[in-house]
Amino acid sequence: MQQVRIQIQGPGGGPGKPPGLLARILLSIVAVIVLASAAFLGAVFFLAALGFFVIATIVVSIRLWWLRRQMEAAMRRGEQPTARRPGERGSEDVIEGEYRVMSEGRRDPQRPDGQRPDGENG
Repeated sequence: MQQVRIQIQGPGGGPGKPPGLLARILLSIVAVIVLASAAFLGAVFFLAALGFFVIATIVVSIRLWWLRRQMEAAMRRGEQPTARRPGERGSEDVIEGEYRVMSEGRRDPQRPDGQRPDGENG
């Protein structure tokens, strides 16, 4: 069986030759800049999400406080608490009544043959 030997050149240019001092310093500087940028962006996104969560929590808390206040006021007045907003029409605006269908099909008065608008004769 034939053996094949593969040599991989290192960053220094030769096989297994370590990089020079200048290359290591530049690589370290670039690595520090990349890590600092990643940490900064991570902190920015975390603080943005935290701010959104805090604002949403404040809005929900105020809304729940407002609803509880309205319900307590309604219970003190002896009413049933409702989810209606002031100015909305309630059930007191309903008009009850009965109706009777006079004819199933409406005849078109403009047509001389008296047919319905859908073309059927009835």
